[in-house]
Amino acid sequence: MANESPIALYDALRRTKRRKLVVSLSSSEEDSDGDKTPVPSRQTRKQGKETVESSSKEHIRETFDQDDHFSKEINRELDNEIVLQKTRALIDKVASSRNGLKNRLDGAAVSSLRDEIIVIDLANEDEKQTDIRHSTKHTNSSTRSAASSLDITLEVHSNENRIDYVTIPKLATSLNALYATYGGLHGLLDEELEFTFKGIELSVEQSPSMLNMRSGDVVKAVIRAKPFKQGSNKRHVHLWVSVNGASDEEFHIQADLPLKSLQGTICEKHNILNRESIVMVIDGAVLDMSESAEFYGLMNEDRINVVLKDFSDPGAVTIQLRFQNGDIESASIVPINKVTTLIQQITKKKSCKTTTFALRIDGETMHGDRCFLDYDIEGGELIEVCTI
Repeated sequence: MANESPIALYDALRRTKRRKLVVSLSSSEEDSDGDKTPVPSRQTRKQGKETVESSSKEHIRETFDQDDHFSKEINRELDNEIVLQKTRALIDKVASSRNGLKNRLDGAAVSSLRDEIIVIDLANEDEKQTDIRHSTKHTNSSTRSAASSLDITLEVHSNENRIDYVTIPKLATSLNALYATYGGLHGLLDEELEFTFKGIELSVEQSPSMLNMRSGDVVKAVIRAKPFKQGSNKRHVHLWVSVNGASDEEFHIQADLPLKSLQGTICEKHNILNRESIVMVIDGAVLDMSESAEFYGLMNEDRINVVLKDFSDPGAVTIQLRFQNGDIESASIVPINKVTTLIQQITKKKSCKTTTFALRIDGETMHGDRCFLDYDIEGGELIEVCTI
């Protein structure tokens, strides 16, 4: 295209101009010749034959001179045509840009002129610049986009039997374009995508050249399920609490936490400064604040009484405890309470676990879920603390 004459594209325009000028000039000459041309007489015919050759040569010279004159007029008219000038500039620019691109790509294919939009500004006749704007083709996920020789187009097959055509730079140092483009099409994050190429799991750090990727290669995409944030499996207990005989209040506590958390909440709500000044009782048994609701098997809707220690022992009696080493100590109990209250006193005082000892009276093992009255305790009895 660069070797062809750009004016050859506009022969039709030249012929039209030439025809108009020829007709115009011929008409003017005919008008100047007069109404009629006299018919030569018989005598002058012979002289005419003698001068045919000279007249023919002179006529040919005149014709050439007229053609030369017409050509100059036509070229002058064509030089003044704005469209023709801009078209010539456009052809030269396209040819030079194509040649330069071919040299840079070492013979690589050049994208078609169909990818260009040629804009000629005819509004401003003084403007000599012609713009070439490259169009950007917007494609959807299922349409193959035109790619230059520096890009590769991959067929991405998803686990939903969908095929997307993704174009990425061939010389890119990572696969970030693949992740970003495909993720943008489907509204997914990088961590939600997993690509495999020829059985190899891909990562963002890899590059197309490292994997020897080419246009038309198939990449499989697996959309990972979003990590499910497992809800808390911790059990909560809904309890009713009455402080010093007042109306019940509703509390929700975590079943596996120590009851001291509930104790602190109650003290804060009722402006009780000393936590140790209150005890919590359920079914006559005093609860150990270091144990949990789960330990006591508390259920929803269970009712807990909270009393101050000054009022917690109205019918307390004193008993004797004899330990394995022979030591005897006194302890205060309420006969209507359960044996577990005494067990909790011992574990707190001796810093031991409830499973390390047992209480016996008159050789009978005492059970924590029974009351002291079941063992006929009225005060002064001796209870053995036996190591298990």
